Amino acid sequence: MATTVSWLAGCRREVYCRARLQWAGFWRHAVGPGLCLALALGPCRVAWAYGGHGDRAAGLFGDILIETQGNWTPHSEDPAHETLDLYTTVEAGASLVLTPAWSLSSTVVVEPVEDPAPFHNRLFGGNGAFIEQLYVTYDVSSWAVFAGKFNPAFAIAWDIAPGLYGPDIAEDYELTERIGLGVRLTGADGRGGGLQLSAALFNVDTTALSSSLLVNRDRTHRHRRAPGNAGALSSWSLALTSHHPAGITGLTLHAALSHQAAREGPAQNGRALAAHYAFALGERLAASVLVEWVHFTGFEGRRTADGAPARAIMSPRRWS
Repeated sequence: MATTVSWLAGCRREVYCRARLQWAGFWRHAVGPGLCLALALGPCRVAWAYGGHGDRAAGLFGDILIETQGNWTPHSEDPAHETLDLYTTVEAGASLVLTPAWSLSSTVVVEPVEDPAPFHNRLFGGNGAFIEQLYVTYDVSSWAVFAGKFNPAFAIAWDIAPGLYGPDIAEDYELTERIGLGVRLTGADGRGGGLQLSAALFNVDTTALSSSLLVNRDRTHRHRRAPGNAGALSSWSLALTSHHPAGITGLTLHAALSHQAAREGPAQNGRALAAHYAFALGERLAASVLVEWVHFTGFEGRRTADGAPARAIMSPRRWS
């Protein structure tokens, strides 16, 4: 069981602090007094551009997202976990538009790449910098093809789940840092909405890009047993997203399939269904609701695994 108290404070520049106070206990295993205080500053996003004054005009574009978060455990059954961990995650994305159709995109991430040492507090340490995405795209509006290192489309909760810890569960099944190629088709559904179909063939990144600078994380090698690391483009994902179906503003429906081949043992197969609805509550308040269901076979050595992240949040539409 867990009882959680959350609160949100903001300012005019949309830089806000979020904190969560959690009291946790476990059925048939009394942990004792457990208190976790997490402080977060952000996210703070800065966008920039160099050149390019029209739709798909040549230029260099990007943004930087900075999040600072803290986890404090003053009391635990295991004294090794009574620590304070403050850390920052930085995601810097850039896109070099060469022509109206051709572009080169990348995402560089700076975040902790190793776990805190037992009995020790960590203050902004253990950070490694690595290239999460680096791919080339040929985009002609209604369809696009891309190749390189990218995050294949599967579920959506890790991108849009609201709340301080909204994406935490979904990150367990997020598809990231795959090397391969894919295609994306977009169009209208004939009833005022839009459709997007994404498909990709990939393998886990086993190149030098899987390591990191500053603090080195273990490079992924071809012999490592992991879903999607079969040594060839034998893994795939297929995702269909409907934006504003039947003209319902703010509604997004999503369905996806994934198959990750393994060098040894059974493959991991996944299915995902999601619905997200964002709407306004007056002039100053906005709300969003997200429900996502996923099902896997062969997930982390288990025969089957299910997850259903559900989140709802209200936030100011503009600060005053």
